[in-house]
Amino acid sequence: IRNSEFGDTFKFQIFDITSRGTDPAQISLVSEITATPANSCGRGCGGTLIGRAHKGWWSQETGYFYSAAGEPGFRSTLAQIWDLKDPKQPKFVGRMWIPGQKDGEAGFEGQYAHHPNVDEQNKRVYIGYREAGYTAAFDISNPAHPTLVWSLDLNPPHRGPHTVSPIVYDRVPNFGADTLPRTYAFVVDEAGAEEDLAPCRGVRSKSYMLDITNEMRPFPVSVW
Repeated sequence: IRNSEFGDTFKFQIFDITSRGTDPAQISLVSEITATPANSCGRGCGGTLIGRAHKGWWSQETGYFYSAAGEPGFRSTLAQIWDLKDPKQPKFVGRMWIPGQKDGEAGFEGQYAHHPNVDEQNKRVYIGYREAGYTAAFDISNPAHPTLVWSLDLNPPHRGPHTVSPIVYDRVPNFGADTLPRTYAFVVDEAGAEEDLAPCRGVRSKSYMLDITNEMRPFPVSVW
């Protein structure tokens, strides 16, 4: 699966790479994702992808593809779920966003979903929202209707996150056996340009850990 976000064209392309080890010249394009269903989230909401068609995550086990793209009806990039069990006929399944992203919602601070990290075993999707400092997790038990489990705004003072990854520890200093295991979210800011490596927007890019063992009370435990 390849993303394309150049000029006015935003799409995800699905390729058949079965022959990659024997005859790479036979790799072929089988389908493209260029739009969500029109009016699928209200009148004028949904349609041709706009703004971005950025990174995604594909599951070999379920055939679901989790994307980050812009849609009509939203102020910024959000996340979508697609069924690619038949890669020639991608099917839209659902979408997820944090409050403020959809047109008409209060609380928009420029946040946009960079890309989803998916833990299908535990029915969770983790997303970092650049430009506004949010990290968030969604319950995908029903992929047609994901629900927001928690979100945490760390800006100010921190920058907007790039990647959010869950990590489970069976041993943690100062925590007894009755409080283990503990789940953390490892969060990193983007640092791809010179201005990202020096103090800017109040503070330079960094990495940090959130304790999300109690999903109702995520909190930061370290920054570096």
